[in-house]
Amino acid sequence: MVKKLRIKFMAVTMVLMLVVFSAFLIISYINDDYWNTVDTANTLEWIAESGVFTIAQTHSDTVFERSELLDDDGLIIGVITDKNGLVLSQQIIGKGQDQHLNQDIITKILSQKEGKQNYKAYVYTIKELNDGNKLIVLQDTSNKSNASLRILGTVLLIALGVGALALLTFFLSKFITEPAKKALEREKQFVSDASHELKTPISAISINAQAINDDSDNIHIRNILIETERINRLIEKLLTLSKLEETPLISKNLCSLTDIVNEISLTYESVAFEKAITYQCEISEDIFIMGDADELKQLVIILIDNAIKNTDSPGLITIMLNRCNNHSVLKVKNTGKGISAKDLPHIFERFYTRGASRSDCSYGLGLSIAKSIVERHKGSISAESIINEETVFTVVF
Repeated sequence: MVKKLRIKFMAVTMVLMLVVFSAFLIISYINDDYWNTVDTANTLEWIAESGVFTIAQTHSDTVFERSELLDDDGLIIGVITDKNGLVLSQQIIGKGQDQHLNQDIITKILSQKEGKQNYKAYVYTIKELNDGNKLIVLQDTSNKSNASLRILGTVLLIALGVGALALLTFFLSKFITEPAKKALEREKQFVSDASHELKTPISAISINAQAINDDSDNIHIRNILIETERINRLIEKLLTLSKLEETPLISKNLCSLTDIVNEISLTYESVAFEKAITYQCEISEDIFIMGDADELKQLVIILIDNAIKNTDSPGLITIMLNRCNNHSVLKVKNTGKGISAKDLPHIFERFYTRGASRSDCSYGLGLSIAKSIVERHKGSISAESIINEETVFTVVF
């Protein structure tokens, strides 16, 4: 439980950090992109004012030498259009792959709002010429390798930072969860010690009450015997739960789950018959798992006993065992009042009891013990229920 708590703490911390880092990266990228666009637009405006393109209006597709203002990806295109936006000529400055813009892109740029500095990957500036024509100076920034490398470097740094932070968080979570761990250990120790201490006086009360009851048939003495027996069962369940939670499952043997379910099902068949409950078994042959046979029997007993207690007469109980996707799947289904959506998430908690859905003699420990057994065998247990129809407990190994 504590380990799961540490993992959850680490997961929540990592999600929060990823959100923060991602937001920082996005904001940083948007900010850099904005100022890069502004700087590029200012450079293009300076070039447009310098007359570099207008001195060679009559020579289309002219290539000029590299300007000192341009970087390695500084290919700049100058486009002269007439009053109607039709392209008259295109020229480039710098080195790189020649680009000839089609009329559609120029038309879209001219139709942009005034003050706009970019269209798609193009950053541009527009200048009105003395003859009524327009000069569009623009640069395609989609091939800015330095920006891509910068983003990649930032992402790698964030990934490394999150990884290092994950290890640090998992290490520090040990100190954060230590009080909870100690509290759980004290609780388990108290339950175990109290259960052991209660066994002796309860046994003494039971023996004395039995002796008195043999001499005189007294209803009050019989009530004492009934209640002491009930407390004894509770103590046994507490001790069983304590043992399952404190002692790891070390020795495992190849167990026939088919034989175990058949054996326990046959035992409870007569109980179901007495309550006028229809009892069905669909058990596949040759299903084996590694585990403790006694604990697996106890698991099946808890599930079938729980089904019988919560099935009204006449009702139906179905026990199914089969293989599915390389897993052993045990299902115990029963008709009845069902389990409410409010109770369903808590039914495997210790001492959790439900109102009408649970019998009066329940302690809220049976399903907790079942869950502990399943987890010790590296399996999972779940429950589904439809009110006033059916309840299904599913165990997957």
